[in-house]
Amino acid sequence: MNKADAILWVLAALSPALGASCGGGDSASAPNIAGQPTQLAVRAGAGQTAVAGTAVPLRPAVIALDAYGAPVTGVAVTFAVAGDLGGVTGPLQTTGRDGVATVGNWSLGETPGVDTLTASAPGLSGSPLTFTATAVPGFATAAVAGEYHTCALTDRGQAYCWGENSRGSLGDATTDNRSAPTGVMGGIIFRQLATCWSSTCGLDEAGHAYCWGANGVGTLGDGTDSNRTSPVAVVGGLTFRQLVVGDWHVCGLTAGGQAYCWGYNPAGQLGDGTTTFRFSPARVTGGLTFAQLTAGGGHTCGLTATGQAYCWGENTWGELGDGTTIHRSAPVAVSGGLTFTQLAAGGGPGFTCGLSASGLAYCWGDGSQGQNGSSGSCCTPAVIAGGLTFASIVAGSYHTCGLTAGGPAYCWGLGYEGQLGDGAAVSSATPQVVIGNITFSQLSAGGEHTCGITANGEVYCWGNDDAGQLGDGAATSRSSPARVRFF
Repeated sequence: MNKADAILWVLAALSPALGASCGGGDSASAPNIAGQPTQLAVRAGAGQTAVAGTAVPLRPAVIALDAYGAPVTGVAVTFAVAGDLGGVTGPLQTTGRDGVATVGNWSLGETPGVDTLTASAPGLSGSPLTFTATAVPGFATAAVAGEYHTCALTDRGQAYCWGENSRGSLGDATTDNRSAPTGVMGGIIFRQLATCWSSTCGLDEAGHAYCWGANGVGTLGDGTDSNRTSPVAVVGGLTFRQLVVGDWHVCGLTAGGQAYCWGYNPAGQLGDGTTTFRFSPARVTGGLTFAQLTAGGGHTCGLTATGQAYCWGENTWGELGDGTTIHRSAPVAVSGGLTFTQLAAGGGPGFTCGLSASGLAYCWGDGSQGQNGSSGSCCTPAVIAGGLTFASIVAGSYHTCGLTAGGPAYCWGLGYEGQLGDGAAVSSATPQVVIGNITFSQLSAGGEHTCGITANGEVYCWGNDDAGQLGDGAATSRSSPARVRFF
């Protein structure tokens, strides 16, 4: 062996020891390098509660981190539910620039109890992560029917919607139609919901307004004209005690009785003295204070604390009740000297109804389908025939419904889709009793469907179901009440 070979032989013999002195005893271990993922952690969405069979309101999210706590992009994360309890959309997600991967939707099983979801990224500490959510029976406290969709509010303040969703009116971060309730995303606790054509709005517990859905004319009040598939805050910093939604405009009532409106305004339905579209709340002119608001297709009405009714906006069919067919961009008094306890504005073609202190229903505006209790139009209030007295009244696009003090519901107007709930598919200018012997505590009338809530929180809907707006999972029109799934 020559001298050079001898030196190489000695170095080779010593190399394990030399490696041990520098590498901590494991020369095969990879060093911790910035940007290389080492850990998976929960970012959001753990420990939620939702109605059984529906999506949780806040989508679970995880974050991938390197050894220095910095987010790592491009990590594949697999989300999976345990057993047959519910399901998940977007089961494989990749972390973005913020290191976060978020599940598409996590729908709970239809049996009340605790459901689990796992998030896995092999090789990372913390993986798999486990999310839990409690599935509870649905107890609805309110339901609102839009043109082709419906929303409900639970006793926990969670919002659920179903039906047509092409513009995001269901608020579930998708544009997919749903024939059963799906949770509105964002985790907001609501105390009131309102909806009409393709937009939905709600008030949180502090009175802040949020809207989602169609927004091409500023209906959502967020200062933009972009559609939204989940709730966005209405700008301006105002708080409200009531929201109402028309076809393309929204109005809110403050605690002091001031009315503000935003959105579409070609006929003056915002009431600010102009026909300018507004992308944020504008004060209704005239100095009036109101106890209640209602919004129709293209008009708005308000009721003062002493029962005087004022309306503004489109008046083609006499829906403002001032004896004319002239559009108004500021509030005008409804003619006739009547005082009311409640107002309800409707339209396709516009019409309005009100309840007197004795419970008699009066309507004015378009009556081409019998929705104002006549076969024609009128421009001042006229009493609904039949002698019934009502505790509340609601107006849809072409039909009207009233709830009697004892609970039986009656509907009149357009009925060819079964929206009158009388077991037939025909129109009627006189009130028809809703069949099924169900006692309702609240009603809501939409485009071609109607919904009601019972005292124990069950929701029933009837009428057109071509977009799943009845919520019973069948997508079949009904001429009598059908129970909404999960409520």
